[in-house]
Amino acid sequence: DSQRMKKLAVDKYWQSRDFDPVRCSFYDSKKEKIFIEKLKDRDKKHGGDHHKRLPMSVRESEGGFSDIISKEVKDNMRFKAWERRQNRYKNRPGARKIEQSQKERAGKLEQLQEQRFINRFT
Repeated sequence: DSQRMKKLAVDKYWQSRDFDPVRCSFYDSKKEKIFIEKLKDRDKKHGGDHHKRLPMSVRESEGGFSDIISKEVKDNMRFKAWERRQNRYKNRPGARKIEQSQKERAGKLEQLQEQRFINRFT
């Protein structure tokens, strides 16, 4: 009966303790290998999204995706997004029509004011 109790105590102990704090490793070599693989995967991804946490003015600046001196593009996706933002107004078809109508209206108003100014003195 004491052997059964001892075995039960040992089983309970090993169910809750699988890490050796002195050696800083798992007792089970399979768990240790799995843990090391997870660390390697995490290390590969570490710092990949650091630019997302930067302020927008820094994140969206030209120096963030290209080398300032050599003008070589480091991050092509971010460069294309920046280029789209720069050309946003030019690429909108409706904007040109609105701008043209505003120019025409402003030109007519300017001619009208000039004509009124001339008519005042005649």
